[in-house]
Amino acid sequence: MAKFKAFFLAVVLLIALFLIGFFGINIIMKFIIGHGNEVEVPNLKGMHFEVARKTCKDLNLYLEKTDFIHDDQIEKGKIISQEPHPGIMT
Repeated sequence: MAKFKAFFLAVVLLIALFLIGFFGINIIMKFIIGHGNEVEVPNLKGMHFEVARKTCKDLNLYLEKTDFIHDDQIEKGKIISQEPHPGIMT
């Protein structure tokens, strides 16, 4: 019976330590990473890349070129699509 109580106490303590660690790390990470500071993704379609980069930089967002498409009807250097879509909170 004493072994069972010791085992049960150890299991309860491990679960408590896990829960304290889990929630503690989540709270600490919010401060380190800055979660909670959500920003609405702006509409970058039709902007020149450098203008869009400045817009994103002002909002602490990262802009990356992922593809290049040649089209005679679209001015060189303009953004024609984006992901995530405008209006999404990130």
